[in-house]
Amino acid sequence: AGEYTRQSWEKTILGPGSPAYDQKEVSKENTECPAEWLRIIEKPDGSRKKIILYNTSASALLFYGQKMIEKMREVFQVFRDNQDDIAVIWQPDGYVQDIGESMDSDLLQQYEELIQEYLEESWGIYEDSPEAERAVRLCDACYGDGGNVMNRCRNLGKVVMLQSVDR
Repeated sequence: AGEYTRQSWEKTILGPGSPAYDQKEVSKENTECPAEWLRIIEKPDGSRKKIILYNTSASALLFYGQKMIEKMREVFQVFRDNQDDIAVIWQPDGYVQDIGESMDSDLLQQYEELIQEYLEESWGIYEDSPEAERAVRLCDACYGDGGNVMNRCRNLGKVVMLQSVDR
């Protein structure tokens, strides 16, 4: 397109969302961590635990139903058992509440109970705020359902592990 448009194209192509942009502009170190998260993320000696972002999707919940609830309970148990070394940020898909009408009411109730249990036990972080990008930046790895969050983590060079509900 010519040298006179180079800067414009580089800004567009290498802007936020591009792996090249994200690698140089975004890091764990320059991402603000909320004070209330530190009690979960930090070890007693002040060092940080490995941070796993657990991403769950509305589509997996709809497709697998009860199996997905059971899978999430299993995953939470593994994380709970390893909380001395691992900090978990659960980032559920915000669309679950939007599609709640189309879900089995029993399934929706179980899902809401799972959220409540997670919040009450307070061994992990629940991230459903508009600042969801912060969890992507802070995590060391991402586990869960595929989608935009997993792609962002992959683009930032983080370890990405897809969960299998059938196992």
